[in-house]
Amino acid sequence: MPTTIQVLGGTTIGGSAILVSVNGVNILIDYGMDMDKSDRDSGVFAFPPIPEGIKIDFVCLTHAHMDHAAGIKELVSSYNPYFFASAPTMAFAEKLIRDTYRMKWYEQVTPNNRFKSAQPYVAYNVGKDCNATFYPNGHVKGSSSILLKTPDAKILVSGDLNDLDLPTVSGFKAEVIAEASPDILFMESTYGNQIFPSREAENRRLVAAVREVINPGGNVLIPSFAFGRSTDIALLLAKNGIHVNLDGMTIRMTRMMEQRDLLWGNDIRFDYSPYIHFVRDSSDVIRRKGQVVIASSGWCVGGKVMEYLLSWLPSSNNAVFFPGPFQKHLALELLKPETQEVLISYETRDHRGKKQPASELVFKRARVEKFWLSSHADQNGLVKFAMASGAKTIVLQHGDSPAKIALKARLEKEIPGITIKIAEENEIFTLTA
Repeated sequence: MPTTIQVLGGTTIGGSAILVSVNGVNILIDYGMDMDKSDRDSGVFAFPPIPEGIKIDFVCLTHAHMDHAAGIKELVSSYNPYFFASAPTMAFAEKLIRDTYRMKWYEQVTPNNRFKSAQPYVAYNVGKDCNATFYPNGHVKGSSSILLKTPDAKILVSGDLNDLDLPTVSGFKAEVIAEASPDILFMESTYGNQIFPSREAENRRLVAAVREVINPGGNVLIPSFAFGRSTDIALLLAKNGIHVNLDGMTIRMTRMMEQRDLLWGNDIRFDYSPYIHFVRDSSDVIRRKGQVVIASSGWCVGGKVMEYLLSWLPSSNNAVFFPGPFQKHLALELLKPETQEVLISYETRDHRGKKQPASELVFKRARVEKFWLSSHADQNGLVKFAMASGAKTIVLQHGDSPAKIALKARLEKEIPGITIKIAEENEIFTLTA
């Protein structure tokens, strides 16, 4: 039987899932949530459909972000497969999934006897005719690209990747990716049509902008994804002598990021900074002046960030700084110059302490700006990864159409004899020796 690869999800951004079938054994690379079609408050979560009659035997995870790993819980209940991932990936995925599903602290997502902690560069058997090797790729703590070696071909799934060094993880190394030497590469293309400004210049711009606001007594809110980016930004500001408050899920993620037993691959060991503070009382911080707060969610669709928006957005003394170039939902609305007021949805408590939904129309008078501080590679970084891999066939996924089309054109120009395909949803690739 030839090896087949079916792109179940992630042909755009979100809901990543790639099904590889090798002689009757089914291996799933990632199983993420479609964030646009999911609603935590109503308990509706959308995942790529798995073909009828297919039993998932093994799951390999590239990293812990919910658009790649949220479906672990669904897979356990439906198939009870074996899982392979780096220790940080599984630890952070468990924490994020419990938060997403509002599970009790003692509920476990993945049974211990079904999980194998994968070390870098070690080949693990996933069925009798296939092995999986994890290569650190610099996106977030514990993240990896995964090489599947089958009787027919070597398949490399990039996962989300990054070529720049961040405070908590260093970028992928071209010589390491070259060792994988795949026949076919399935590569993300999130920023396939963009070239970022210098990371160092953007770091300096953010630090200067924060100081401009807080020195006269204004407050800065930085909405950020809890896992990875919030800690990176906090460490950047602390390194430059700026006191920063972490609130909500960002606290739990940063505490986990410090754990020495979760260092893996390209992860960077860092020490707690006295300039980083964990918020105990949000209302107390809101009342003060000259404060910097990093809170989730990054796209302002819930979480602690909403409390700060309610209080700080109406004042021209304050600022809201988004640390990533890709924004959606309320975050995107706030960044539009023409936006004058926005509806802020949040939770309040009744006289019995029960949470109740609430909303309020708020004027946007604060300074709102975004900074190009992504943990994804830009077009140059993606081309660098593709060239390092040496793959002669590349399938582009995890990106919108303009990004994939632009990256395809650049790769065809840069790599002679390359075959570039743009993945379609549920498309099947058949490989023969």
